[in-house]
Amino acid sequence: MPIGEAHKSGSSFTGLAEYILAQGIYKFQNSDKKPEIVFRNHLFSSTYLELGSEFRDIAKDNSRVTKPVMHLTVNFKETDHISNDTQKKFVRRIMDEMGVREDNHQFLVVKHNDKHPHYHIQVNRIGFDGKTLSDSNSKLRIGTACDKIEKEMGLDNYLQKTRAFVYDEEAKTYIKNINREINNGLTVVKTSRNRQVGIQEKKDYIQIETVKILDNHEVNSLEILQAELKKRSIGFQFSTNKKEQVSVSFEYDGLAVKGSQISLKGSLIKNQLLSNQKASNQLERKLEHLELLKQMHPSFIKSIDQIVQSYNSGTIFNLKAIFDRNGSSYNHDSNANHKGFVEAVRLIKQFDLECKEKLEKAKSQYTDDLRDYQRLQKTELKKGFLGILSSEQNRFNDDLKNRLNNSKKPVLEVVLEVEEIKNQIHQSILKSYSEVNSQKVIQYVLYSIDENIKIAINNSLKIEEKKRETANDMKNNKQSLTSDSKNPNDTKISQIRNENVEGTVRMKMRRKL
Repeated sequence: MPIGEAHKSGSSFTGLAEYILAQGIYKFQNSDKKPEIVFRNHLFSSTYLELGSEFRDIAKDNSRVTKPVMHLTVNFKETDHISNDTQKKFVRRIMDEMGVREDNHQFLVVKHNDKHPHYHIQVNRIGFDGKTLSDSNSKLRIGTACDKIEKEMGLDNYLQKTRAFVYDEEAKTYIKNINREINNGLTVVKTSRNRQVGIQEKKDYIQIETVKILDNHEVNSLEILQAELKKRSIGFQFSTNKKEQVSVSFEYDGLAVKGSQISLKGSLIKNQLLSNQKASNQLERKLEHLELLKQMHPSFIKSIDQIVQSYNSGTIFNLKAIFDRNGSSYNHDSNANHKGFVEAVRLIKQFDLECKEKLEKAKSQYTDDLRDYQRLQKTELKKGFLGILSSEQNRFNDDLKNRLNNSKKPVLEVVLEVEEIKNQIHQSILKSYSEVNSQKVIQYVLYSIDENIKIAINNSLKIEEKKRETANDMKNNKQSLTSDSKNPNDTKISQIRNENVEGTVRMKMRRKL
């Protein structure tokens, strides 16, 4: 919905007319702003010098007023789809509510068509009757005027919640807005205004580039911010006092400005950098967690293989020593620790108990088999009487010789199956990886930006994105000529790429300071 702004009253009719008409020193802006005079009252010239003279002739009637120039603006969003005729009617109603009378005041209304449609209203505060048009509380008055006109014209009134006073249609008067939302407590980065040639463009560039850089969570210190601004040919100086208060200044193409001059105070920058640092630390811990999970998989599998090998050989082994040898550790609480990261794996203890149980059974069987073997080896052949063997004795000796020839010394055989436990461990770690990877890292943005800066940043980002897409297309085309095909169904933990976690920090939220 329309946004009304009341600027401080000024003293130069010529200067304001020069600016809003994009003439004189601002003529280079003419092609962008495409200024269009939509209303004029008791003004007959079309050049800023002559218009200034016409305004001044009336203002001389009350020479005691040092700031006779009233400047109002009414902004419209293209997404609201308000027709030109409705826009003009709205502007005329604003002038009425602000006390501008056609029968008593000179005024010039000029439409600018850059960025978004908006109207500049230049008014001579000195009326034809010699009285002065009040500019008291003009910032509040124009906001409440917008609220009233929106309601009466049936326009969307979604900005009502941001206004200090609103229009009560039943009482036909203005009331204090007890439900007002004031930017959720956030500092607002506003577009600055400067009418010297080229100055505004330089300020805009510093402001836009700084906000874009602060939006990157990896920029989390004054030194990094300084280095990033330097890449954009912007000088950045900062100092910190004993109370850790930060003051900043910028320099670009011969223009030096303090941070406070472009709504980028040191305190705002410091707080945002601290917020970025928290987000960076959180993302770093997440990446380390994911990397440890990837490293755990081969370590655990190797440990399982060695456990099985020890059990199958009947060797008494130290479970903790096996895990330590493979870069992990294990304690009696069934916690597997991998290079400082603790992951509860109940499967390990369960598998260990099953292995011990099978080993005990195998040992018992081995003991019985060994006893039978030794008894067989000690059994003697029948000798008979005077060397003469009975048929029964012959059968016994033949059977014994056959058994001795076919007998083998028993060995301990545990025979453990490991594929199931390996698969369970794989699935467990894969599940943990997915859970950690799905966790969003939140970057808190501790300021808001006005609509003009937002539009400029979006346009700048679109250009940068287009450049990146072009560069990536060229890179991908080159790689496609040399890369080998890979199995898309390969889901091994060790081959999960870090790209899966990139961009999780892009989710932004706003909070009260």
